[in-house]
Formats: sequence, structure tokens, C-alpha cells
Amino acid sequence: MIAEGHPYVSTKSWHIATITGVLIVLIVTGFNALGDAIRDTMDPQTTLDGGGGGA
Repeated sequence: MIAEGHPYVSTKSWHIATITGVLIVLIVTGFNALGDAIRDTMDPQTTLDGGGGGA
């Protein structure tokens, strides 16, 4: 699938692949931040030390 999209990046239509990729990254990052904010709101006592407990 990536090999099929390679010709678009190396032509005058490079913006089709680049802008789409940047928008996907921004949307995923936004949903990740939203999920973190909801988790912090619902459980403000969560520690940020990685959890898991030590041995």
C-alpha cells in the first residue's frame, strides 16, 4: 500500500499525501490528549510514576 502511494509524493501532487498524513497525526494526537484529560478528570488521584509496582 505504501509502495502504491510513493508516486504521489514524488510528483506535483505531493500535498495530497503530506497534508493527509499531517492531519491524521494531528487527529490521533488530539484524541490522545482528550483521552488523557478525561482520565485525569475522572481519576485525579492517579500517580504518574508508571504504576506497575516494583520488586
